Amino acid sequence: MSSSSEIQGDLPTMQALLLSLAHEVAAQARSVESLHDLATGSNAAQALRLGQTVDIASQHLLALASVLESLAASTRAETDLPLRLVHTLEALPLSALRDRLLARVPVAANDDDDSGDMELL
Repeated sequence: MSSSSEIQGDLPTMQALLLSLAHEVAAQARSVESLHDLATGSNAAQALRLGQTVDIASQHLLALASVLESLAASTRAETDLPLRLVHTLEALPLSALRDRLLARVPVAANDDDDSGDMELL
């Protein structure tokens, strides 16, 4: 098993993680906004409810991204991640998201290619 210092050496700082989380939440908000097109094929009442749900979800995601960015800005750049958080991040099921959050790959401005991990039954 790796020691705590060996694990920490390859990880982003707390500030970098918070910024990555903010970017991920904002990207998801933009994706949710694109769901407005689904409402056009529904009847008027269903379309209105779906549109409102999408609008509220995207607003909440953008607000959460803003909070995460503020947290990152108020965190010392050199703050290491707690080991428990490292284990949580390592256990994330979406490998592309996990790699971006752990700073293993650069954060793309718009990663439309991230469809998640395919789970075979």
